[in-house]
Amino acid sequence: MVYSIVALIFIVPSNFLFDKMGARFGVTLGGIFLVIGMWIKVLINDQFWLVIFGQSIAALGNPFLATVSTKVSSVWFGKDERSMANTLA
Repeated sequence: MVYSIVALIFIVPSNFLFDKMGARFGVTLGGIFLVIGMWIKVLINDQFWLVIFGQSIAALGNPFLATVSTKVSSVWFGKDERSMANTLA
């Protein structure tokens, strides 16, 4: 539940950062959030609130990686090819 709520909140800021900083920055930042969050969940899992904290950090990276396919396809492909590119991604 935490994952969905945090990802829903940060979908708009992630799109803003994609537009301002570029896809490489967005994907790198999303990957960093996912790695840090997962390592918190795996290595420091003796208390429940730390697991939820790690889940929240990992959820920050989800919007960056979930929206990258549409951003890249809008740049690389023409109008007629975008739907196929998003389907295959």
